[in-house]
Amino acid sequence: MSQFILHAIAAMAVLSYPGNIITVGSRGNSVRQIQRCLNNIASRFPAIGRISEDGIFGNGTRGAVIVFQRLFGLKADGIVGLQTWNMLMRQCPNSGGGNGGNGQGYPGYLLSVGSSGEYVREIQHYLNIVSNKNPSIPKLAEDGAYGNGTRNAVMEFQRLFGLRQDGVVGAGTWNAIVSAANSGSVGGGGNVPGGNVPGGGGNIPGGNLPGGGGNTPGGNIPGGGGNTPGGNIPGGGGGNIPGGNLPGGGGNTPGGALSADEREVFNLINAQRANNGLPALNSDPEVQKVAKIKAQDMVTNNYFSHTSPTYGSPFEMLDSFDVYYRTAGENIAGNSSNSGAVNSWMNSSGHRKNILNRNFNYTGIGIVRDPKYGKIFVQMFTGK
Repeated sequence: MSQFILHAIAAMAVLSYPGNIITVGSRGNSVRQIQRCLNNIASRFPAIGRISEDGIFGNGTRGAVIVFQRLFGLKADGIVGLQTWNMLMRQCPNSGGGNGGNGQGYPGYLLSVGSSGEYVREIQHYLNIVSNKNPSIPKLAEDGAYGNGTRNAVMEFQRLFGLRQDGVVGAGTWNAIVSAANSGSVGGGGNVPGGNVPGGGGNIPGGNLPGGGGNTPGGNIPGGGGNTPGGNIPGGGGGNIPGGNLPGGGGNTPGGALSADEREVFNLINAQRANNGLPALNSDPEVQKVAKIKAQDMVTNNYFSHTSPTYGSPFEMLDSFDVYYRTAGENIAGNSSNSGAVNSWMNSSGHRKNILNRNFNYTGIGIVRDPKYGKIFVQMFTGK
């Protein structure tokens, strides 16, 4: 009997305020986010000027910040503290934390029962929008008070979209809610009579489905974990190569390199994009490394979820590995073959949407052997 499971998640992503002021000498993704937003805002306010998005806060970035602060009535000190950060995210088109310049970015702290204010009112507003397509999410009074009603709505959203169901709005949940509100996404995490919806994380009983991971007549798919005449495929699913074995990868590959299995899935995904008139995804070594680690983490810690007990949501995990992105998504699956995993993704609307998303231009794929499903697949997508 073959079994497969899969989940998909996608969201526009914005980094939360890092908790410390950003000034000359600061470096990293938070600086790059500031620079990107300043350049976007400069299209409406040319006095800000264009700056390099290099992640280094130098005098050019400081000067642009000062102009921005003057334009928006802030203290013009060239330093990005919480107030300047939030104004930047609010005015930044397509930041993922706002709504075309009208919304606010993630506040930088958790929202939970007892919280109150404009951020709570905003998340209530977005949840009400999402509930139009997902009626199991209860409608809320947009009163800015985080009570049990808001907590229940958040937990139902988290259930539908494959997030940890704690009723707390952190950066990952905030970004997912905002994205779903702006894109009209429908969650796929709920059970229906007779089994689980593909994309909901459950096993489908009853044997093999087309493309569902079973063996093809005459033997195993090359590269899919089985032997081919003459021996094992190097790196193809369990054979030794010089340097030792990588769990699930077929050999010891560098953190950013693709194993034979991963290369096959990469090619299959790009073939699907080509068939739909889309450009090929590029393999990003940094994203590739994170996808490999996530797949191994899922096997080691015996869970199947977008939210890792070790690293948090996919967006939090990418942030923790200092991977720059404007938008991101993740597909995960348990399947016994590479083509079966890709076919299953393509037959599920949420996964197909990620694969054919023209806003994504980079990817990383992690495949690790799993005793229950044969292999665990993690594909991370980013747009830069």
